[in-house]
Amino acid sequence: MPIRYWIPSFFWAATIFSLSHMSRPPGASLGPDYVLHFLEYGIFALTVVWGLTAGLQRVLTLSAAALAWLGVTLYAATDEFHQRFIPGRFASVSDFVADSAGAAFFLLGIYLLMKWRQRSSG
Repeated sequence: MPIRYWIPSFFWAATIFSLSHMSRPPGASLGPDYVLHFLEYGIFALTVVWGLTAGLQRVLTLSAAALAWLGVTLYAATDEFHQRFIPGRFASVSDFVADSAGAAFFLLGIYLLMKWRQRSSG
């Protein structure tokens, strides 16, 4: 699997890390914290799907979606831990839950969409 399909994931992970490393990240006032976390990690999950499926050229299996969720969720846990060391930030279980839920929601959505497209075209 060419590395180019993983570039969005690396970029998004670096963006998450950069924002988490700031005491006052830009955009934090755009919406409720749990919504921002849900979207942030939902998008991250989609970038992981892009990598796993070589740009959606391969089918997303349920086991691959579960693996993607596990990887994104583990990254979310390390991100919350990282925030403990940033002045003005703290680790939050509710943020972690929103991160995990966003990843699960987006992964389930793309999995079902791909299944639907597969049945419609075949």
